[in-house]
Amino acid sequence: MLIKHSMNTIVEVLIFAIARGLVVGHEKPLEELIRIACIATLLLCRKYLFHEFDFHEED
Repeated sequence: MLIKHSMNTIVEVLIFAIARGLVVGHEKPLEELIRIACIATLLLCRKYLFHEFDFHEED
């Protein structure tokens, strides 16, 4: 994931890192809710704000 240079892979790495923190960490409920909101925001940005060219790799 980190070798490709596209906006899609950057967002995927951020989602993966936040989700891993949810699974591994034992945080307060408010912090978990904030992490879930961040994941939802990244997924919404990926769905609605990316164009077709954002999913292609740079050579």
